Amino acid sequence: MFRFLRFFQSIKFFSILVFFFAIVFGAVAWLIYMQQVQIFEETTRMQVQTLPAIIQLQRKGRNFEQIRNAGDQFMTAATQEKRQNALLILTLMTEHPSIQDDRDNDQVTDRAARLLAAANLAMIQDPSSVLLWQQRWQPVALQLSESADEAMTSAAQLMTQEVAGLTAAASYVRYKLLLTMFIAGLFILVFSWLLQRHVLRPLMQIHKALDGLKSSESPSYLQHSSMFEIQAIETAVTDLYELKKENEKVHQSLIYQANHDMLTGLPNRRSFIQKAERAVARVLHDGRAATVGMVDVDFFKRINDKFSHATGDEVLRQFARILEKSFRPEDLICRYGGEEFAFLVIDRDPEESKNLAERLRLTVAGHLFQTPDGHALPPISVSIGLAGITQEGFIKAIENADSALYVAKGAGRNQTRVTP
Repeated sequence: MFRFLRFFQSIKFFSILVFFFAIVFGAVAWLIYMQQVQIFEETTRMQVQTLPAIIQLQRKGRNFEQIRNAGDQFMTAATQEKRQNALLILTLMTEHPSIQDDRDNDQVTDRAARLLAAANLAMIQDPSSVLLWQQRWQPVALQLSESADEAMTSAAQLMTQEVAGLTAAASYVRYKLLLTMFIAGLFILVFSWLLQRHVLRPLMQIHKALDGLKSSESPSYLQHSSMFEIQAIETAVTDLYELKKENEKVHQSLIYQANHDMLTGLPNRRSFIQKAERAVARVLHDGRAATVGMVDVDFFKRINDKFSHATGDEVLRQFARILEKSFRPEDLICRYGGEEFAFLVIDRDPEESKNLAERLRLTVAGHLFQTPDGHALPPISVSIGLAGITQEGFIKAIENADSALYVAKGAGRNQTRVTP
C-alpha cells in the first residue's frame, strides 16, 4: 500500500496532502460562509418585510375583533349614549389604514358600519326593534370573527414559514459544519497514520539500528520505508553497519597480527611476554609453581640451506602444531624468534615439566616432517631448556631457561636441560 510514495520526497508528499486538505476544507468553509450570508439575508428580509407584515396582520385581526366587540356593545347597550359611544369606536376602527388598505376587509367593515348606522336610527325611532337588529348583526359579527381569525392565521403561518426557513438553513449550516469537522478529523487521522507509518516508525527503527551499531547488531529489522528521505537514511545506516563490520574485521586482523606470528599462527614474543608476566604475578602471589621453557629446532639452518627456506617455513608450521597439541589450554606457548619457541607451564615445577618436555622432544623425533610438496624429510630433533619461576620474576626465569637451552645444544643437542 502507498508504494507510489517512494517516488515522492516526504516533504513534497505531505505538502501536497496538506494543500489538498486546505482546498477541501476551504471549499466547505466557503459553502458555510455562503450559507451564513444567506441566513443573514433571510434574517434581514424577515426584519424588514416579514415582521412588519406579520404585525400588520395581527393588528388587522385585532381591529376586526374590536369592531365586532364594538358592534356587540352597540347591540347590548342599555342607553342611547352607550350606543353612540360604541358606534364612534366602530367608526374609528373602520377608518384605520390596516382596514382601508384591504378592499375585501373594507367591504366587511363597511357592511358592519352601515348596518349599525341603520340600526342606530331605527332604534332611536323604535326602541323595540333591538331584537330584530341583533338578529341582523349576528351574520356580520360572524364574518368579522372569521376575518379576524383569517388574519391571525395568516400571521401565524407567515411566521411559521419564516422560522421553518431559518431552521432549515441553520440545519444545513450545522450539517456542513459537522461535515467540515468530519473532514478535518479524517484528515488528522490519515495524516497522523501516514506520518506514523512512513516517517515516525521508520525513524524509531533507524534509532534502534543506530543503537544496535554500538553492540555490532545487524540492522536487519529496517523495513525499507517508502519515503525517499527515510530510504536514504536507512541506506546510510546499512552502509555504516557494513563499514563498521569491515572496520572491526580489519581491527581484529590487526590485533591478531600484532599478537601472533604470521608464519605459525602462534602468539608472538611480545604477546607471550605480556601474558606470561601477568600469569607469573598471579602464581607468585598464590605461592604456586611454574616453569618456563625454551625450545630450539636443531640444525635448522641446514634445513634451509639444503631444502630451501620454504621447506624451513613448513617445518616451523608443522612443529607449531605439535607444540599446540602438547600443552594444556591454560599453558602459554609462542614463537620466540627464528627457530626458537617458548612456553610457560602453570602449576608444575621444573622436574615435573621435564617429563612434559621429554615427551615433546620424543614426539618431534618420531614425527615425519614433510616438504611443502609432500616429500619426507630426515628426522628432526629439538633442544629444550627449562627454568623454574622464582621471586626474581619472569624475565630472569626466561634468561635462565635460555641458558639451559645453550647448555643442551652445547652438550650435543636433542636433549632437555634444567637450570640448577
